[in-house]
Amino acid sequence: GFYELKTSVNTNRPILAFNFDRKESVQQFLTKEQLTAMCDAKQISLANGMQKNLTGLVTELNQGIVLWKWCVFLALMALLMEIILLRLPQIKLKTT
Repeated sequence: GFYELKTSVNTNRPILAFNFDRKESVQQFLTKEQLTAMCDAKQISLANGMQKNLTGLVTELNQGIVLWKWCVFLALMALLMEIILLRLPQIKLKTT
C-alpha cells in the first residue's frame, strides 16, 4: 500500500510504498526461444549480448555508426584542396 507520513509540523514528506504480499513480486522469465518468438512476431530485433559488452551495444544502437572522424577528415581535405586551388593561379603569375 501507499502511506503518507504526517508530522505535527506541516512539511512535505515523501509518500512511502510497501509491498507486503510476496505474490506481487514473483519474477517469471521467458526462455530464449520464447523471447525470440515474441520478438519475431512483433518485428523487433533482438540484440545478441554475447558479441559485445552491453555499453558498446547500447551506444551503437542509439548513435548508429559514428562517422564524425571521417567527416572531419573530409572537411579538412576539402579545405586543403580549396586553398591549393586558390593559390595555384597566384603561383603561375609569379613564375611568368
